Amino acid sequence: MLLNKIIDKLNINLDELLSGLIKGIIFLILGYIIVKIIMMILKRLLYRSKLDRTVANFLFSVIKAIIYLIYTLGVLSTFGIPLTGVTAILTASGVAISLALQDSLSNIANGMMIIFSKPFKSGDYISVEEIDGTVVDITMSMTKLITPDNKQITIPNTKVFKANIINYTAMDFRRLDMEFFVDLYSDVARVKKVLHDTVMSHPLVMKTKNPMINVKEYKEKSLIFICRAWVQTDDYWDLRWEIYELIQKSFLDNEIIIPYDKLDIRILDNHKE
Repeated sequence: MLLNKIIDKLNINLDELLSGLIKGIIFLILGYIIVKIIMMILKRLLYRSKLDRTVANFLFSVIKAIIYLIYTLGVLSTFGIPLTGVTAILTASGVAISLALQDSLSNIANGMMIIFSKPFKSGDYISVEEIDGTVVDITMSMTKLITPDNKQITIPNTKVFKANIINYTAMDFRRLDMEFFVDLYSDVARVKKVLHDTVMSHPLVMKTKNPMINVKEYKEKSLIFICRAWVQTDDYWDLRWEIYELIQKSFLDNEIIIPYDKLDIRILDNHKE
């Protein structure tokens, strides 16, 4: 009689276990499919919204992590695993991980600040602590730049957030600052006119803003002229490379002398006949 009671009890437990196992497998499969569908829809909605792509990527990563956490807890609950113990383990693990990964968590926090404060975005050309490059990716922990010579530089977000950041492409137009040395005895008004006419003749120079041209200072053998012209940001480097050649040609055509160091040598003939 005792044996029958044990068998009956085992049968009940086996039935409950089998039922829970079937429910768990069904939840596991259907839940995974539903999560995938939700993530696909969410990704399309975020990327079609007016949000910046960096912000959209960040939000997608956060929401994805939360959804998968809920899905995992749901699977464990369906299999009959008590969530109280799981929650306690996750809490303890979270404390231990946070202590071990303080720098990484700091990078993530600063990454969130960068993403939402938007000092720059993907595609901007920036300078961070004398490191110049185009931003190609902003993750939760790192910012990646590509330098003009095609090297990838990865900078921790903590370092980026604390640095003075220069964003060269944030504005639609920029000022190109130039300096020119001419002979000390040059006609100032004439030099100004040649510089003005040459600069304004270049198609990339903005015609709505007059260039500023003045004598900066006198040197022992030269005058230093400053010339500041405005250009669309996308055309900045093209203008910079072309304008110096154009001005040098104009100086030659107008006989404006560019000073250079000269050494006069006199030979004394002390030979006596």
